[in-house]
Amino acid sequence: MKKMGFADRVIFILGLTLAGVLTFVLVIGVIVAVIKFYMDNKERTIQVQSDPMLKDDPMSPSGSISTLSEDEERQVNDELEGPPN
Repeated sequence: MKKMGFADRVIFILGLTLAGVLTFVLVIGVIVAVIKFYMDNKERTIQVQSDPMLKDDPMSPSGSISTLSEDEERQVNDELEGPPN
């Protein structure tokens, strides 16, 4: 290190500084990513999924048993949809 000129010493110090800054940014990035990962996992455990209502379910939405046959149900559904515009 004693035989290095002034310009070489400046370049060496700038290189070490750049390496330190890059290392710092990488370490902070990893820490933030890990914290965000754990925060997202806590939020995902709160989600609620509802069961879809099946069309083939013999129970109507009001809870009583449907008395219509399949053909009558299709006819009622077609009437409710109406003609296309």
